[in-house]
Amino acid sequence: MIDSEELDDDEKWRLVNESGVLQKLNPPTTASTSVIATAAFLFTIPLAALFVLMEILVHQQFSEERTAMQVARERLPTVGPALYVLVFLVHYFVNSDWLQYCMTFGAAALGSRMMYLVLGQHTYGVMLSVPGIAVGWIYFIAQLRLSLAMGSLVLVATYVVYHMAVMRQEQSYY
Repeated sequence: MIDSEELDDDEKWRLVNESGVLQKLNPPTTASTSVIATAAFLFTIPLAALFVLMEILVHQQFSEERTAMQVARERLPTVGPALYVLVFLVHYFVNSDWLQYCMTFGAAALGSRMMYLVLGQHTYGVMLSVPGIAVGWIYFIAQLRLSLAMGSLVLVATYVVYHMAVMRQEQSYY
């Protein structure tokens, strides 16, 4: 009997190909559209719940009583399908580098915009845009590769430090 270490790589590949072992294995397949659609639906449910929670928090901040059912009836008919389409597209292309880079810049933009609104603009109308921005930001960060997510968060943190420094400088003038 021949030891496998005595054979060179070309000979090993020839034996594997002649034996037909590779043809018997099922090639890896990408997830079907129906699987992605189901996963997107299941991901949309907690994102919609997060949106409702953020919406309630904004209303509470301005002393307006809102229940989850009120917010869900008013906002989810438009927000739910938009979230579903976003989640479906992200899941469909999640392994592509171009989408990862687009989500990195999108997360940085959404995070910076949300911090700008939270730190500077405290009007009711402006704060109503925060729940959608927050849900998008959280979802993008959760779907990004770790290095890209950290890069995006560093960009947002840099913006917050800069914005706080500018605000302190403006307050010193008064």
